Amino acid sequence: MARALTPGELTELLGAYALDAVDGDERAQVEAWLARSPAARRDADELIETASLLAESAEAPSVDLWSRIESHLGDPVDEGAADGGAPVPMLRFGGEGREGAGAQVVDLAARRDATTPAASPRRRRPWLGIAAALALVIAVSVGVFAGTRIADQDQRIDQLAVGMEKRAMERAALAATMEPGSRTAELAAGDGAMMAKVVVSPEGRGYFMTDAMPELPRGRTYQLWAVMGDAPGSAIVSAGVMGREPGVMAFTTDAGVTRFVVTEEEAPGVARSVQPALISGTLA
Repeated sequence: MARALTPGELTELLGAYALDAVDGDERAQVEAWLARSPAARRDADELIETASLLAESAEAPSVDLWSRIESHLGDPVDEGAADGGAPVPMLRFGGEGREGAGAQVVDLAARRDATTPAASPRRRRPWLGIAAALALVIAVSVGVFAGTRIADQDQRIDQLAVGMEKRAMERAALAATMEPGSRTAELAAGDGAMMAKVVVSPEGRGYFMTDAMPELPRGRTYQLWAVMGDAPGSAIVSAGVMGREPGVMAFTTDAGVTRFVVTEEEAPGVARSVQPALISGTLA
């Protein structure tokens, strides 16, 4: 039996698993892991859905689409033969594997003059204009439909990516809280209500976490500040701009940080704040 895969190796195989490219013992281990871990199962399902959307967005139009259009364009009777003129050639659309691919572009006026006697006026063929308009409408409709479908799929893929990134950040923040030597701060408002939490690892990786802060109006943003030291007048530096509706944010800091403060600022944030603290907390 093959050796047991580590959690890191199982995570690395998720993408290949979503593409059905994992076999044998490795596949069995991945599926056993997914059965044990709801978070991993959720990530795998989203990867599989993303792969499916990408495959659908790459689908070509129906193979017989242009054949059907051409058959309709060729339906009218050969009027050229009926009135003594040259037959009207069927309209062909160039494309890979089609007869029109690489065809020479011909001056229609010159061709008409060369094939039609000057003394024999030709009847106008209104169906040619109608057929061309029909082809244009079909082509535009197909293009609009395909473009809308691809745009919708791209939006769905973006939403999945954002969701996966958010959950990965949440797991990293949770892992940091359990790391030996990490420090945490509970950020509370003036009335004592705890609104957010900050954890800083010994290496200076920090995570801000909240699900209780209200959404700000457009043009406004929350900003996180790190207070460096305990003495009055200690330096205060920006740890990050968190947007109108914060959730989980990663940042870096150094060992000298002792306290965190959140203010409301004008977007996209400021280098130095003159606003009062909305919430604050000391690392412990």
